[in-house]
Amino acid sequence: MKRYLLIQNLAIAHVSLIVVCNHLVQYSFVVSGVLLSYGMFAYPLIIVLTDLTTRLMGSQSAREVIYLAWIPAWAISMYMSQPRIACASMAAYSLSQLLDIAIFSRVREYCTLNLQERIGLWILPPFISAVFSQAIDTYFFYATAFYASTDDFMATNWLAIATSDYLFKCIITVLFLLPVYGLALRYLLGHLRLRQVNHSVS
Repeated sequence: MKRYLLIQNLAIAHVSLIVVCNHLVQYSFVVSGVLLSYGMFAYPLIIVLTDLTTRLMGSQSAREVIYLAWIPAWAISMYMSQPRIACASMAAYSLSQLLDIAIFSRVREYCTLNLQERIGLWILPPFISAVFSQAIDTYFFYATAFYASTDDFMATNWLAIATSDYLFKCIITVLFLLPVYGLALRYLLGHLRLRQVNHSVS
């Protein structure tokens, strides 16, 4: 029961972030001549949630969160944004998150079996999985949502915006996603150990 409630709460968090991303991606800004969208600031938080779920609960639980979040996120996105953007977003979300889970699990398994407990290895699974999953998410979404669309600006500039978004997402991964993941993982592991100690004492 507790496991299902946790998965349900994680799915709600995913849905909320997806809706925010879908809204923000429609607005762009320029930094040093580079076109960017505001959506790139919210998306890394989804990856943090997915990677923490995969690390602490396993890949099956992480996939269950994605499946549970899909329908409500799609329904809300269809209501709040254009149907094409909503469908593109959910397709990109599903592909990228399932890929992230698979890569994270494989890299972590490889590190555990072959590299043992070397200092700093915790950084490899979230970093490698984020680099690949964000590439799929970014380019698939922009191509599906804006290629030959009625929005002349986005139809013309989607590839440039997608490339800029992806590069800045990689920067955000290093500067924000990895530190947040590391701090959250340390806190949650410490909390779980404390609960185990208290349970054994009682």
